[in-house]
Amino acid sequence: MTGIINYGGRVTDDLDRRCLISTLEKYYCPDNLQDDYFYSDSEKYRAPPFGDAQSYRDYIQALPEEDAPEVFGLHDNANIAYQKEESGAMVAKVLSIQPRVGGGSGGGLTPDEVVLEKAKALTENIPPNLDRAEGLKDLFKTSNGLLPSLTTVLVQEMEKFNRLLGVMRRSLDDLVQAIGGFIVMSSELDAMYLSLTNGVVPANWEAVAYPSLKPLTPWFADLVLRVDFLSTWLTQGSPVAYWISGLFFPQGFMTGCLQTHARQYKIAIDELAFSFQVLEAEEPGQVEERPVDGVYIYGLYMDGARYNRDQKCVDEQHPVSIFVLFNLTNPYLYL
Repeated sequence: MTGIINYGGRVTDDLDRRCLISTLEKYYCPDNLQDDYFYSDSEKYRAPPFGDAQSYRDYIQALPEEDAPEVFGLHDNANIAYQKEESGAMVAKVLSIQPRVGGGSGGGLTPDEVVLEKAKALTENIPPNLDRAEGLKDLFKTSNGLLPSLTTVLVQEMEKFNRLLGVMRRSLDDLVQAIGGFIVMSSELDAMYLSLTNGVVPANWEAVAYPSLKPLTPWFADLVLRVDFLSTWLTQGSPVAYWISGLFFPQGFMTGCLQTHARQYKIAIDELAFSFQVLEAEEPGQVEERPVDGVYIYGLYMDGARYNRDQKCVDEQHPVSIFVLFNLTNPYLYL
């Protein structure tokens, strides 16, 4: 009645409804009538024993002021994500209401001068667009009228990065002109002004960029590295190892690997699956030759502590990057 009708009418997803029913089963059960039944492992939450009104008030007053995740059936780590989101929202709100005055004679740079300096530095360091005309000719040799699958992935990635770089150049130029009073300061440019002031990635860049949680400075440095990787791929040919996490759409790259193998061995792509092998190499430069089949990739990360080959913790602060060999020699491989 409660899960399907009262609440269920507002829950349309099947998995959400199943989660709701599972949660309610903890409270709607015969054991709930026993005094020794608790709703959480800490035994803080339970239906109070039968007594007078004051005993119920005392029980309620003894409950924690802030509900722990355990009362909702969640692990304590769930609170970390909530706290990060709340603190991020609070910091963003504080930054958004900062006054845009200050500086002047003897008082340092004004906000306009700070933003102009940042805009100038960013504009000067934005990488040039990736130009297919500068690419290695062997990459674009067709077979049966089709480009190699990984070359198609490269072309698609180039289009996405060129679009992002174009938006960055145009918006930075518009912002400089708006600050100088040559064009109207639109709401988008005003938001961009505030983002540059606070050192965060502007929303109009994020709209056409790859997902990232980095602030502006490391985000821009990461962008330069990604474009450099694609530029090297374009001008020098397919790399020995691919930076899979440096791509806009890694899933497209993996599909391209399947298509390459399917075309080479005349196998239907839906009959292929991935197999992987962790290599001994720890840096891309340590891999000198391409595999006969499949590809080498790097840039994958595992959450938590870093482990060496003997599974001993090396560094609890930094994730470990791993190399993977996608071996496609067998058309019937499964993870």
